[in-house]
Amino acid sequence: MNTELQLVSNYEIPSYTFPWGDFTVQYSATKLRNGLRTECVFNITVRPTPCESLPIPKHGTILCNNWSPDYGQFCMLACEKTYSPSPPGRLGTWMICGDDGRWSSQPNDCDLHLNNESYILSYHPNYADFMYEGCNDTQRLRDLYLNHMLKHPDISLFSRLYPGYEESSSVRMYCNP
Repeated sequence: MNTELQLVSNYEIPSYTFPWGDFTVQYSATKLRNGLRTECVFNITVRPTPCESLPIPKHGTILCNNWSPDYGQFCMLACEKTYSPSPPGRLGTWMICGDDGRWSSQPNDCDLHLNNESYILSYHPNYADFMYEGCNDTQRLRDLYLNHMLKHPDISLFSRLYPGYEESSSVRMYCNP
């Protein structure tokens, strides 16, 4: 019995590695003996593994990119005035989640309460850059994120791929008073 087939596809046969995106795959098979032909068409969607939400720290805020969070999230911690993360937590550290859906680190609570700002400055020399008055201090928090992001060479380079990355609306805030 002669069942030799001619296979035609719009992607490599027998395998193809798809990048992220949406694809329509078409296969047609023709029996060479009698010319009978059949076709199969299907759609494939390839997306990265989504990132879990970070816990919102006590007396703190998580600031994250709002542009294309499916393909990567870049977040940082800010603390309410007179609060600081307990060691080993550091202000200004990026928490990054990539296409595997895993975070590079988790935020510390801002649970170290010091009434004297000079004590905090001895532990966090850049404390003033990462503190805020309250959760309604949205413009300061968004500006803080954007300024810090633009100073980081890798995050800044990645961010520039997305239109509007430098606008205040491109920053998501998760605040816990």
